[in-house]
Amino acid sequence: MAFSISPFGQTQDGQPVDRCTLTGPDCTISVLTWGATLQSVVVPGKNGPVDVTVGCDDMPSYEGQTCYLGAFVGRVANRISTGGFTLDGTRYDLYKNDGPNTLHGGRIGYDKRIFRLLDHTETSFRLGLESPDGEEGFPGRVELAVEYALVDGGFTLSWTASSDKLTPFAPTCHAYWNLSGKGTVHDHELTLFADSYTPIDEHMDPLGHPLPVEGTPFDFRTAKTIGRDIGAEDAQLKLANGYDHNFAVNGSADTLRPAAKLYSPVSGIQMSLDTTLPGIQIYTGNFLNVENARGGVSVGEGEGVAMEPQYYPDFLNCPDFAAGLLSPGKAQHHCIRWTFDRP
Repeated sequence: MAFSISPFGQTQDGQPVDRCTLTGPDCTISVLTWGATLQSVVVPGKNGPVDVTVGCDDMPSYEGQTCYLGAFVGRVANRISTGGFTLDGTRYDLYKNDGPNTLHGGRIGYDKRIFRLLDHTETSFRLGLESPDGEEGFPGRVELAVEYALVDGGFTLSWTASSDKLTPFAPTCHAYWNLSGKGTVHDHELTLFADSYTPIDEHMDPLGHPLPVEGTPFDFRTAKTIGRDIGAEDAQLKLANGYDHNFAVNGSADTLRPAAKLYSPVSGIQMSLDTTLPGIQIYTGNFLNVENARGGVSVGEGEGVAMEPQYYPDFLNCPDFAAGLLSPGKAQHHCIRWTFDRP
């Protein structure tokens, strides 16, 4: 077990970016201080080590992509319809960076902020960020601490946040996974511990209450390949050019419980994802386009799957959805755990 930190580069405006690395027996992870970005996850495969995330090797490549590769996105992940919301009788208007919607925090979300190293041990480290009152239109000054830690079989990402005003707070990790290391993920077998999902409209906003997955292409309760039904004659799949939907994770939110499993027949690696959050967005890289990913290669459509534990999209405008809110004097804490089975 070991922690190390090294320079990674600098942003276009000259801010230095470091890479924090945890090395353990089951996996080695690297995280950038830019966006608390999960840059690399290396685990053993049946033919040798595999880097199972989609990432880049330098800052110009990261700043040149628009896919939120591995980033810790917020204040509010996913979409806020109409680019705004009303909270305690006050309307807040946000920057619309996704058609009529605000996506992943707005114009300059947490994915583009520099976090600072707070502390570390041989098996964990914490990154901190101060989000000022009014940043990207959101109320309240937020204090955030993000922790990455090695655990038996994998690693965790957890965060604690507090605010001096009532404010929305619903971040996630936007890592793309390819357990083969390259090529399509349509041959990956996916299991979701979710009996329902939230259908979307033409703007990718939820239509309302979750619907049962039974009898639809969205039924992953028994493992099936991502590509098996992705081309089905289904209106929801056509709206998103594939899967880009929120699934309601079974069990009680705030309890760490299984959300998903992913398996690559090429590498023999199986990844399990547990979370305390109520939902998980499955995005099959339908518009993924990174010209200079790790090793200088291009990564395109279907070559990574994002699995984003989250509060439901647009919860601020859907009163029946659980709300990711921070109240003064009450901290928020959530956790995501990834573990890997050796082939």
